[in-house]
Amino acid sequence: MTTPSLPEYAPLPPKASRWEDCLDIFYNPREVYERRRDGKFWIALVVYAVLVGVLAYLGRQAFDAISDVAFREAMAGQQMTEEQAAQAKAFGEKFRAIGPFIGAAASVLLGLIVGTVFWVLARLLGASLTVAQGITIWVFAAYPTLVNTASVVVQSFLIDPATVTTKHAYALSAARFLPAGTNGLVLKLASLADPFVIWSGILVGIGAYTIGKMEKERAAVLAVLATTLYVLAFS
Repeated sequence: MTTPSLPEYAPLPPKASRWEDCLDIFYNPREVYERRRDGKFWIALVVYAVLVGVLAYLGRQAFDAISDVAFREAMAGQQMTEEQAAQAKAFGEKFRAIGPFIGAAASVLLGLIVGTVFWVLARLLGASLTVAQGITIWVFAAYPTLVNTASVVVQSFLIDPATVTTKHAYALSAARFLPAGTNGLVLKLASLADPFVIWSGILVGIGAYTIGKMEKERAAVLAVLATTLYVLAFS
């Protein structure tokens, strides 16, 4: 008489706190996405936003220099008197003191909006995702940008802000090496050649494959498309 065999079940992903997910995503993303099939992204999003605010404060010298360049570029095409330009600059200065708070709040809002847009795109390409799962993938895929921002903080102590002439002066992408006045689309395309953009794109693909149950090829296409559209829209 033979002993009946027990049914085989797929092993459950190891348990870990949601706080650990925020660290594990850097070196074990597949496992993080396995654990976060539940679509619970809020802790990861809030941690991300807080870190954005802290880094924005620490690197405010660099970000102020970038803001000055962006302001000059925006004003270059405007027909404004010197008085109007001064008023516009003074208005912008008022927000610099609360810039880190604005950055943190914007990170939460952007994560929800862009994550939802990503979910729509993923569904169109065949992913099996809920909205919460789509946002989860996008939020965790954004974590490498924190390392990028940290690199800006470090550079802010090494680079004289008076020498900053382009918005990409602190970037680690190909856009950094293009001169001021380069066509905007060219700068955006050059911004794709960035290790952190590529890293985030890889995380998008892993998330789509793991949570969205996509074939590897489709997940790769989704990662490239979503990352490219994001850079073109926000860089």
